[in-house]
Amino acid sequence: MRIKFFSALILVAMLSGCASSPRSVTTSIGDNNITTSGKTIEVLALDFNKATSIEYQSLRAVVLQELTDKGMIPVNGAAVEPNYLVLFDYAVDLGTNEPFERRFVAVTFDSKLERIVHRIRLTSEGSTKAPMEIFPQLIKAAYRDYPKSTGIKYQ
Repeated sequence: MRIKFFSALILVAMLSGCASSPRSVTTSIGDNNITTSGKTIEVLALDFNKATSIEYQSLRAVVLQELTDKGMIPVNGAAVEPNYLVLFDYAVDLGTNEPFERRFVAVTFDSKLERIVHRIRLTSEGSTKAPMEIFPQLIKAAYRDYPKSTGIKYQ
């Protein structure tokens, strides 16, 4: 299981690479055959160093709300094996020149970490460095049709 977990982390890191030129792009690739209603979910940080930050906790709450709205039940660390596990990360390019690039990646795995059932890759460029000013709206848009596949571009 540990090898599968680290393989999953490497895959997510590869998926979170640099972005393209549109102002905001969200790509959502999913398994249209999975069910969400009544399924349990755990949402964790890909970067464990961020797990205690206020930004992470706020973004985790947004992700959990979107999944709860789809009928999923958060386990929140309970001694229950969730049906699905979501690992996510976010970053803001803190260069000195605008536009600043913001990235968010979330990958949903089955409970055994054997299969990716959904992944979101989101990039955005703009004048703000503050993730909480833009990420919640972009995350909500990315999860709009979850778990279906979409390719959404926002200008």
